[in-house]
Amino acid sequence: MDLSKATLIGNVGRDPEQRFTQAGKTIVSFSVACNRFIPPSQDGGERREETLWFNVICLGQRADQAMNLVTRGSRIYVEGRLQHRSYVGNDGQQRFVVEIVANEFIMLSARQRGDMDERPMAAVPGGGPDSENLDDVPF
Repeated sequence: MDLSKATLIGNVGRDPEQRFTQAGKTIVSFSVACNRFIPPSQDGGERREETLWFNVICLGQRADQAMNLVTRGSRIYVEGRLQHRSYVGNDGQQRFVVEIVANEFIMLSARQRGDMDERPMAAVPGGGPDSENLDDVPF
């Protein structure tokens, strides 16, 4: 049995963007920034911080939930599978992208979209690995 799985805890870098496949399925994407602290070198120096950016995709019901819950700057836990894809950019060059297709996400910070409820969000459960099909994704 093979496994392709990613787990992130970080801050949402941009508000979710919503698109639709030709079949009418909802796709929502957003970015997550994860900070990593690098210890000082053996000969002194200072501890450095590195920020890694990840693209996250939500499909179907999770996409609808992401549009309502995820906002830029909020803290989030994301679990999903890794996906590689390529596309041709506007300049004619082929580009390669690694994305995380979210099976589950949990909002770790309070709501920010004008909602007065300050309690942390509950988990947004995902389906099984075949719960969504990306074959008709147009990008």
